Amino acid sequence: MIRDLSGSIDPEAGYTAKTPVALNSFSQADLGPIMKDLATGINGNTREVGEVIFLYNPSDWYTSIHPAAHILGPMGYVNVVPFPVKFVPCVSVPVGKAVIGIAKRYFMTVATSEDGQIEFSDHYKFLEDDRTYLIKLLGNGMPKDNKAFAYLDISNIKPFVPAVSVQGVVQTQEIVPEG
Repeated sequence: MIRDLSGSIDPEAGYTAKTPVALNSFSQADLGPIMKDLATGINGNTREVGEVIFLYNPSDWYTSIHPAAHILGPMGYVNVVPFPVKFVPCVSVPVGKAVIGIAKRYFMTVATSEDGQIEFSDHYKFLEDDRTYLIKLLGNGMPKDNKAFAYLDISNIKPFVPAVSVQGVVQTQEIVPEG
């Protein structure tokens, strides 16, 4: 998700990393262009995005993401993100970074041995009369296209502050005498 599938491949490190896009708030002005990029496929055609997933490091939730995505209302905290976003904690995402993307555009495979047999061994803990079991499961996944996910820099994300205006009220400044 954070790798550039159209870039060069290093034999040891794999695909090169994408350059993170700065996300300073969850406002429509900041998040809208990122969502627009997700809605444009690699061939330039538009596609339906629907709900996106937002992967983040769990340590970023309390100090960065929750204050930027929620506001305290009369009935508790309310989500103020203008698009349908599912927040998913992921320890693999570095602190200060995030990944947003279309979950349906991620291809995941899981495989096991052909017969799927559970193997066991009595050798390891023979003296304790214990048996050790083993079954191997392999998994691999990658985005279906390079534009399905965006890598984000959320290190400067700001808490949500609602804009408040009162109509019909003239604001005056009180003059306080010195002394």
